[in-house]
Amino acid sequence: MEVLEIAASLEKGAHHPIAGAICAAALRHKLGHHELSSHQVIPGKGVQGSLQFKDTMVNVTIGSLQLVTEVAEDAEVKKSLAALKDTGHIVAFVLINNALTLIRFDDELRPAIRETIDRLKKLGVRPIMLTGDNEESGRIVAAELHIDDYRAGLKPEDKLRIIKELSHKESLAMIGDGINDSPALTAAHVGIAMGQIGSDSAIEASDIVLLRDEITIIGWLFKKARSTARIVKQNLSLALFVILFATTFSIAGIIPLWLAVILHEGSTVIVGLNSLRLLQK
Repeated sequence: MEVLEIAASLEKGAHHPIAGAICAAALRHKLGHHELSSHQVIPGKGVQGSLQFKDTMVNVTIGSLQLVTEVAEDAEVKKSLAALKDTGHIVAFVLINNALTLIRFDDELRPAIRETIDRLKKLGVRPIMLTGDNEESGRIVAAELHIDDYRAGLKPEDKLRIIKELSHKESLAMIGDGINDSPALTAAHVGIAMGQIGSDSAIEASDIVLLRDEITIIGWLFKKARSTARIVKQNLSLALFVILFATTFSIAGIIPLWLAVILHEGSTVIVGLNSLRLLQK
């Protein structure tokens, strides 16, 4: 419990799902929080900090195997880290001074997310999953979600590179909520962030923010976007046709000027009424 209490103190206020899980576990066990003497977020790797715990100053590192291996100074700890193998589980490595602890997590899919992915496929959207989790964990989640294309073990710069490559080939929207997603959200044609659980940087980098954090609304969002594009094209075509028709026939003297004005203003009303169709769910 001491390790969980220290880890929760370091992760308090972070937006990463692992940080949220650690803090939720500490809350369930009614563990307290301690003021930090220092705190540093290392994008794509984890967090480091120091705090006073039971009259002792402890240095803490929480994050990936790579980060903890870089920080560890004890030979036995380094030897233990080198012997670890990918088990397919999501693991947070906690290094408190020279003591190493592993916290294992299991992914819990959002309700109705599988149905949301299937709905996007029916709309012609090709889903791709980008994750910093290990290969085996990413493969399992992708299979459960019926996603054929997934990339695992990614750092923020990897996500950015992949998004840039994909955006050069086709229209692309990215959904993310963490600080590690911010660069990729900016590079995507359309960035979509979660408003409540999303980090400030992810929200700032996004074009669309889902205030209710309901990812199931994504299918509706894509459908509404296509409806908007279709109605905009209809309105532009109608307005252009009426302007050309009224102007040409008015200059030619076939119709009087007052009728040309009525036609123009009437097309504006029709455009407005046609746009109101977007209010339908």
